[in-house]
Amino acid sequence: MESFTSSLNTNYVSETEFGTYTGSINTFTSSVNTYTSSNDGRVSSLESKTGSYATTGSNSFIGTENITG
Repeated sequence: MESFTSSLNTNYVSETEFGTYTGSINTFTSSVNTYTSSNDGRVSSLESKTGSYATTGSNSFIGTENITG
């Protein structure tokens, strides 16, 4: 048992180092959330403009389609 316990690695990070690391992860996560939130607004805006056009529902055209304008 003594040879086993003496071979264990006891080099852990300090509480301060761990706090710094987790703080940087929180900052990164916050910036990702901000980016995602800003894109949600952009997608909603795009959907409100493009969602008003009629579609075939299947995107498979049968016959002749005339697109003008």
